[in-house]
Amino acid sequence: MRSKVVAVVLGVALVAAGIVLSGNAFGWWNADLFFDGWWTPFLIVPGLVSLLGQDPKVANVILLGVGALLLADAQRALGDVSAWSLMMPIVLVAVGATVLWKGVAAPKLRLTPRDGRFRLATR
Repeated sequence: MRSKVVAVVLGVALVAAGIVLSGNAFGWWNADLFFDGWWTPFLIVPGLVSLLGQDPKVANVILLGVGALLLADAQRALGDVSAWSLMMPIVLVAVGATVLWKGVAAPKLRLTPRDGRFRLATR
């Protein structure tokens, strides 16, 4: 499943980049692939693909959040607030939400004596 999601996202990105560059070459438009914060999709896309291709993990959520925050900062969407001053609060919220999720809503695992494997608790 994960390799299909990665292949689709990578394929779409390459086709889109090719179309943009072709349109620039023919003079149909003047699109620039290198906008302010052009490098942040290298954080956002892997975080998003990881979230779509597997169970959400706190590292994927943090990567996606940090990438989106840095892109918003590069595009000056945050006004006078520095993205770097918001990094620690984002990480704390993501880790805290994960701890809450695991403590309250996550399924409980138990060790079965017969084969030593972890299984979901049925009671």
